Amino acid sequence: MISRLKFQELRGSFKPKEVRVLFVGESRPANGTFFYSGDSNLFMHTVAVFQDSFKLKYDSTTNFLESFKRYGCWLTDLCEEPVNRLSDIKREIEREQGIGPLIETIKKTEPKSIICVMRGIDKYVKRAIGESGINLLSYSSVPFPVRTPKNVLKYKAELAEILRDLVKREIMLTS
Repeated sequence: MISRLKFQELRGSFKPKEVRVLFVGESRPANGTFFYSGDSNLFMHTVAVFQDSFKLKYDSTTNFLESFKRYGCWLTDLCEEPVNRLSDIKREIEREQGIGPLIETIKKTEPKSIICVMRGIDKYVKRAIGESGINLLSYSSVPFPVRTPKNVLKYKAELAEILRDLVKREIMLTS
């Protein structure tokens, strides 16, 4: 099992100098997978969207993550520890406690756009944005790509549309 510090180091190693698009997830999964390890559902479906949207083929995890970084994209989480196996009450508490650190991340990175990657955390992410005092050019929320094929298809379709818009508006860099 990877320690919290190792997760933070791995995430940090793919942080672009200028974070233009900040993706915000709920937390890394309790099963030990992680976007920046290239073994999570979110990673797999996000790679597919980027490949389809930009007509690219990524031959490795690192290849995609370096490209994600060059686009000015970075993924952080609302909650530092996994929350997907917690009771609803404990999960709510962890989400509330994640707002302060997310505010600080938003202030430090000053993204042009934020994409909330789970509609269930939308209100927490919006609160953090409001309290951060930064001016965003774009905010979007997409369903998390898990459980049903319908959610996966919605995630892919909505994220693809958002990415096209961000490129068109020159908010997101192109490799």
